[in-house]
Amino acid sequence: MIVHLQGREEVLRALGWKGRHAEWIALAGLTGGYFTRAQLSAYVGVGSVQARHIVNRMVREGIAVEQMLDGRKVCRIAGRPIYRVLGVPKLRTLSSASDELVVRRLLSLDYVLEHPALPWLPTPTQQVAAFEALGIARKHLPGRRVRGRTHPGRLHFQHRLPIALFPDRALFVYVDPGYAHARTMREWGTAHRRLWEALGKLRRTIEVVAVVRTVRELRRARAMLTRWSRPDPGPSSAEHRAVLAEIRRIERAIIEGDAAVFQAHGSLQSTLKQLTKLREFEREARPLPSIDAFDTWRSTRLRRGWS
Repeated sequence: MIVHLQGREEVLRALGWKGRHAEWIALAGLTGGYFTRAQLSAYVGVGSVQARHIVNRMVREGIAVEQMLDGRKVCRIAGRPIYRVLGVPKLRTLSSASDELVVRRLLSLDYVLEHPALPWLPTPTQQVAAFEALGIARKHLPGRRVRGRTHPGRLHFQHRLPIALFPDRALFVYVDPGYAHARTMREWGTAHRRLWEALGKLRRTIEVVAVVRTVRELRRARAMLTRWSRPDPGPSSAEHRAVLAEIRRIERAIIEGDAAVFQAHGSLQSTLKQLTKLREFEREARPLPSIDAFDTWRSTRLRRGWS
């Protein structure tokens, strides 16, 4: 039972889809829009031949398209009408996405498939609404500023990663598709730190699950999450503020062309190198996220060489 579908599959009856097939379209559309035939086969409970027939019908009716990824076919729920009837905001990558993003969404779906009964918040809109309902302000939610002409503002939970919210805890899924570095995970954690702090004040336990494809990524994620569960104190806040002040001083000197600052560092080139080092130190000196529990999960369907 996929609790978070909330009857969305019923709206597909008008399009001739019902039962597990309709559930699959709704589930894949809610969880990033991408899927493999193997994932469909596992959920619907059919063999590879019948799975191919289902995909072919979806393609014929304009519900899905197939594209190549690493020499293999993956499927994408296509067409704005489908997302409209499912009540899902338009995907910014409806027509195309990088390989990294596609694999991330496939891995997200794979984890949800293995944990269907969890109380997932399937869309960024629902995630924002759920945390606001707890009294958490939007300024504490992870996001980035959007400067588009039509809808400027802040885009929250832009990676569309799964989140499950329980009465006493919150589960956040981080996905490492194998294209990123440890810094990517740290930046993701840092972006969520204020939200996790707010949840902690509400006595909600914070859990993180890292979803990966390879042993290398599993070990890297486990090392990072161990640090988050036992965060070290790091540099003092006074030292951190001093570094920030020096960064602002150098940046202002570059804008204003202050030769005195350049000479203090030897030259403009040396000043730029020092600025790079300070920014790196400042990034590493930021307080680590703090979580209560973590786990790692390796996909069996999407390992290297998946079919």
